[in-house]
Amino acid sequence: MNTNSKAIENKDVKLKEINMNRTKSYYVTSRPHVVKELVLFFIITFAIMFGLGGLGMVFRSQVEKVFGPISNNNLFVMLLIYAPTIAGLTLTIIFEKWNGLVALFKRGVLFTKPKWLIIAIFIIPLILLVYGLFTYLTGIGASDFNWIAYFGTFPLLIFSLNIFTDAGPIGEELGWRGYALPRLLQLRSPIAATSILAAFWTVFHLVAFLSPGTRQSGMSFIWFTVFCFSIAFIMTWLYMNTGGNWIVSGLLQHYLINSFAINGAIKVGPGLAISLGVAVITIFLFKGFRESRLARGSASFKSRLADEPEIKL
Repeated sequence: MNTNSKAIENKDVKLKEINMNRTKSYYVTSRPHVVKELVLFFIITFAIMFGLGGLGMVFRSQVEKVFGPISNNNLFVMLLIYAPTIAGLTLTIIFEKWNGLVALFKRGVLFTKPKWLIIAIFIIPLILLVYGLFTYLTGIGASDFNWIAYFGTFPLLIFSLNIFTDAGPIGEELGWRGYALPRLLQLRSPIAATSILAAFWTVFHLVAFLSPGTRQSGMSFIWFTVFCFSIAFIMTWLYMNTGGNWIVSGLLQHYLINSFAINGAIKVGPGLAISLGVAVITIFLFKGFRESRLARGSASFKSRLADEPEIKL
């Protein structure tokens, strides 16, 4: 092979590498003070949830006089649930100004390939369907799955306003998947980043477990933890494959699973947690995170791309 042929081949390889990373790296931030931003995000989020939430537990009677009985639809409780979104929006405006805020919302409406949009819409219902069939065939955990409520949830997903009345999806996902996840991916691999975020996400709900009247009160915290970690990995997998679309990968998934739970189709317990866990294991077996190497070091790619003109053949 002559020198010219080698040069052309190397140029072609370099072109493919850079264009691939241009496509994949934008779901990871390249913030210069990413650790500071993440620390502040978690401090604000937990100050609202544990600070105000703790006061609400101590002065519960006074809170209920003003806002009514404690429930997930209580305005005071909804404020606590909105803590991640409040933190994410506040820090985006402080550190990135209005342009950063616009960019954050733009990532939520990124064009998603039809294949991944279909997967994002149907993955939770399909996992729950398999879970339901398992309970039907074996009788194990049958009391935790309601077929009538399962099928009855679908029209509610489309025609109800639950996405606005349920504080969880909108109140949390702009913060967790919109703000925190891309910054964690800047520092760690998808597996490590997801594990860290899932741990914070699980602990975030601890106040609800200690507050009678909320959906989490009475649940097993152990199975809820498995549930949160499994959902978090599914969300990250979708997040990476939708180019950082936090609405499709985060808000939509949160809305779907919450809707089935609120409607009484499922209960968070061993059956649901294990079913979601099996789905995550399946994703791993099919190398669902094989593009993770593109996420790692994407900051350096971005810095190189900023100084390097686009290669054309």
